[in-house]
Amino acid sequence: MKRIKGLDSIRFICAIYVLLGHFGIPFIPNLMKNPNIDGLLLNLIKVFSLTFNGPAAVIVFFIISGFCINYPYQHEKKIDLLPYYSRRLLRIGIPAIAAAMICYKFNSLGEFPDYGVFWSIICEVIYYLIFPILFYIRKRIKWQYIVIAAYIICFTTLLLNPGLLIARSNDYPAMGIFTWVIGLPCWLLGCWLSENYYRFTTPTVTKIWVLRFCMITGALLLNIIKFHAPTVFASNCYMLNIFAIPGTMWLAYEIMYFEHVNPSSLLEKGGKWSYSLYIIHPATIGFFIYYKIGDLTNMQLPILTCSLVFAYIFYLVIEKPSHKFSSFVSKKLRTRSKLVLHN
Repeated sequence: MKRIKGLDSIRFICAIYVLLGHFGIPFIPNLMKNPNIDGLLLNLIKVFSLTFNGPAAVIVFFIISGFCINYPYQHEKKIDLLPYYSRRLLRIGIPAIAAAMICYKFNSLGEFPDYGVFWSIICEVIYYLIFPILFYIRKRIKWQYIVIAAYIICFTTLLLNPGLLIARSNDYPAMGIFTWVIGLPCWLLGCWLSENYYRFTTPTVTKIWVLRFCMITGALLLNIIKFHAPTVFASNCYMLNIFAIPGTMWLAYEIMYFEHVNPSSLLEKGGKWSYSLYIIHPATIGFFIYYKIGDLTNMQLPILTCSLVFAYIFYLVIEKPSHKFSSFVSKKLRTRSKLVLHN
């Protein structure tokens, strides 16, 4: 299968969104405290501070993940389970376990059942585990019907548990260990996209930038709604799952756009270690607290810089070797499986 250009760039941008959503935007806190700034300008700064909607970026991660898992298998008749599981679980699991240990060391892992950013990794592992089942269902039922069924289960679960949403401040992992049920429709949209993106037209430069602006504005509005609308229906669980639908359409246009335009090589390279950036960045703030480095209210820029440096080192030392190891194990198991079948 051909490599899809642009997805790594989007991954990296989403990882930066998560970073800025967690740590804040440099210099914004100081601007908001400036007594010479008031009125409309102050309100604009406050709105801008909500621009980086980390949970919305995670939803994009889910869609891309579903795309990447199903894309190589869309024309296959079966999945060789041992090579598949070894490749996917080792690739995601080794860096996640290492990052969790580092985060635990600096007391930045988070509490059960979220474990900080690791709630999404737990969801991903479950999706990888159940994908072979979904793959065989897909042979009999179209993806769109599977997506609709997942949405029905998701929203039914939410309607039956409004108290959990209120207790967990309308956050996306409000369902705890059942958060994977809430995120499954988004992940399945990615599976659908991997087989249908070519149906979308190639957008012009103007259209793709308009779409990008709409996605950024939509994520901003969802952040405002989540914090200010007094209803559980404004929670991330509801709103971000709806956001995933136009998000899938936008990704389709991005893929078609990059069929004819080369993405930024810098962003594409950044996308290679975006997973490391996502899972290791909580340890950065823990590192600063553990060693009592500076006043954290004015340390956004150093923390962000260190996060990027730490993540790249983590990628070189942990994630990249884990990719090679998972590929090695998967190839060995695939070869052994072929020998067994041949004999």
